Amino acid sequence: MLVDVLHEPGGALRYRIRLVGTQVVAIQGSDATGKFVGEVLNTDEVPAIFQGYDETVRSRQPGYRKGVVATAGRDHVFYRRVAFPLARDGETVDMLSFVFVRDDA
Repeated sequence: MLVDVLHEPGGALRYRIRLVGTQVVAIQGSDATGKFVGEVLNTDEVPAIFQGYDETVRSRQPGYRKGVVATAGRDHVFYRRVAFPLARDGETVDMLSFVFVRDDA
């Protein structure tokens, strides 16, 4: 998955989904390309998820997370993911690249 990082006035960060892989779409049951992350997440873990995104952007270091995708009418999917920061100018992170792995253990 690719997520654009939008730097808002005052230092706030927003995240818009640029591209969702076919396996993520199959698991979630819909394609969230073009939507803001906050529009598609409906879990109590949203603040922790955004905190992890923010930390990856500000530190410019990869971020790791272990979690669950809970989608109505579907089985819960346990996953692990790594977020890699990308910066066109070599400094300011403007995109995150995510690699997800199912964690069925």
